[in-house]
Amino acid sequence: MSFSAPDNFETQLQYITWELENTHRHVKNRLLKAKTVAEAAEIVLRYYETPAVAVDYNLLVQDKPPIIQKILSAEEIAEVYQAEANERIKDSRFIFDEMMVKTA
Repeated sequence: MSFSAPDNFETQLQYITWELENTHRHVKNRLLKAKTVAEAAEIVLRYYETPAVAVDYNLLVQDKPPIIQKILSAEEIAEVYQAEANERIKDSRFIFDEMMVKTA
């Protein structure tokens, strides 16, 4: 499948669909079993996207000698992850509610 105009919304949806049908089938299977918007948002955050806390941590420690790399505690990682999850769930609920209004 070829994709054009990567900044085009339709192209982005096609790519996500391709990934869920091919390289991320396990995510699709979990999403199909989700019973709530919050559960679906958590699945996408945990299994499809890389949370910012992981990206930020990797950027923080890359190219640094191990002796001076900052080690985040499990509590710090969990706190940042939960804050991001809560924000994603809020955004997902908003989008879901907007879609329901438009299709009603």
